[in-house]
Amino acid sequence: MGAFWLEYAALAVAYSLLATAVLETLLRLWRVKDPSLALGFRLSNLAIPPVAPILFSILGPGWGSEQFRRQSALLDLHRWLGSDPGLFPSGWSPLLAVLAATTLLSLGLGAAGYRRRPRGSPGPPLPMPADLQLSLKGLAARQGCSFPVRLVEMPEATACTVGLRQTTILLTTGLLKILDREELEAVVAHEMAHGRRRDNRLGWFLFGLRLASIYNPVALLTFHQIGHDMERICDGEAARVTGKPVVLASALLKVHQAGRTSPQGAPGWSRRIGGKALALEDRARGALVEDRIRRLLHPEGATRPAYPRLRLALATAAVVGLVYLVV
Repeated sequence: MGAFWLEYAALAVAYSLLATAVLETLLRLWRVKDPSLALGFRLSNLAIPPVAPILFSILGPGWGSEQFRRQSALLDLHRWLGSDPGLFPSGWSPLLAVLAATTLLSLGLGAAGYRRRPRGSPGPPLPMPADLQLSLKGLAARQGCSFPVRLVEMPEATACTVGLRQTTILLTTGLLKILDREELEAVVAHEMAHGRRRDNRLGWFLFGLRLASIYNPVALLTFHQIGHDMERICDGEAARVTGKPVVLASALLKVHQAGRTSPQGAPGWSRRIGGKALALEDRARGALVEDRIRRLLHPEGATRPAYPRLRLALATAAVVGLVYLVV
């Protein structure tokens, strides 16, 4: 059973490498500037590798057999890693080490994100300031959507969109302390864009794919890119609705600076490891915020090539056909 899962993981990583090479190359060749289309390509990139080996083994008679490897395969992993996916052959041992290190890194980053989350549960909704409530009503009318906006007592400066059936936007009292009225309006416009796009539902789908790809180093990079695409889409929508991209950029910088966390807890090795994980996540978050601010201040045209859905379908079919010939 262990050999089966190790071989499955090797195929998934190989498929991720091939899919990333093909799809990211096409995004650049077609000069895609629209983050919505880029998001579609990267979702395809994530979905194919963990699912394809199982589907091929079920639906493809003879796929993976010795005859298929000799006559049809473009790449036979057994030639590079060894025919027996155990722990001791020279090819499989480094692969296992990489998969284990990626899993530990993924778990560490997840734990760092959990430690960064606000402590405790938000309290009951508080009365919204009348002037803010009035400005948010006007914002909802301009954006063409209406979601409940709740103010909760929490010291962390946070705004988030919650709920699967009923979307609700939560603002914390900590956020109101560091942002002015225009910045709050820009942040809510960003969250309304998430709600209108139903990104919470997409988030659960991505969570499942992340669990299925926790060992895959290429998938970790793709998840980072997808998160970036989602934020860029909502940043662009908020800037369009408010007409004040500089105000949103200012709000992003303030929230990021307020959210920087120093490791807490018991001293010793656990605190040092936690500090390193938080520092790594801080650098990744900082790079993302810096890029979002740069794009808000110096926007690029969101160009879409002709027939975007057809291109996405053909690119996905090409990747599936290519990875079918890798065993």
